[in-house]
Amino acid sequence: MTRLDLLSIPRLKTPEQCAASLHAIAAALLEEVARWPEDVRSNLAPLVGTLDRSGWRWAPLLKVHVGEVPHGSPIAGLEAWRGLPQWEDEAPVGDPGSQTVEPQEVRARLWP
Repeated sequence: MTRLDLLSIPRLKTPEQCAASLHAIAAALLEEVARWPEDVRSNLAPLVGTLDRSGWRWAPLLKVHVGEVPHGSPIAGLEAWRGLPQWEDEAPVGDPGSQTVEPQEVRARLWP
């Protein structure tokens, strides 16, 4: 199942259809944010405020759903990143390998 399936957007086949669907996709994503629990949305408010001050064009649309916060520290919104798990920017231990991928697997993955 793709993200478009979850948003109830029909499969798009042409560049014109993709362009025409952008407003519907944006509206569906904003509606999804509106359905998030209040605590999740309010925790995002400082991040959205920081992004708004940085000029991110989605910020005003999201502020409708997450609310406004008083402007405190200029980097207060970046606290949202502290909750993410740690990860390493290095390859896992071991020797690299390779596995063949059949053409039909590639087509199925790229053009479902």
